[in-house]
Amino acid sequence: MNNKRNNIIFILLIAPILGVAIQAYVSNILPFNFSDLWIITIALNLFLAIYDSEILKKHKKHSPEMGNPILIPIYIYKRTKILNNNPIIYTLIWCVAGIVVSVTPIWSIMSILGL
Repeated sequence: MNNKRNNIIFILLIAPILGVAIQAYVSNILPFNFSDLWIITIALNLFLAIYDSEILKKHKKHSPEMGNPILIPIYIYKRTKILNNNPIIYTLIWCVAGIVVSVTPIWSIMSILGL
């Protein structure tokens, strides 16, 4: 149970990068522009945060102090602090992943993925 609980948060930390990779793949196989598929990255992040919250509730590890999982950086910070992880490192990883995908040109992302 502990591994599954932590696996979701680790995937959430890199979800901005995964979301952009999925965007690039979908834009390559379907007739959509990469920039029109931004909702994929947002939806992936929201899904993982809400799913993580539900797993914690199921295992009675969730606390109302964690806040709403829709506010992802705040949720990550409070979740990791309450569960005795390093909240600053976890939150920074998610924020840096978001910044990296925001400043990386689309053509660079596509070439990294081989698309």
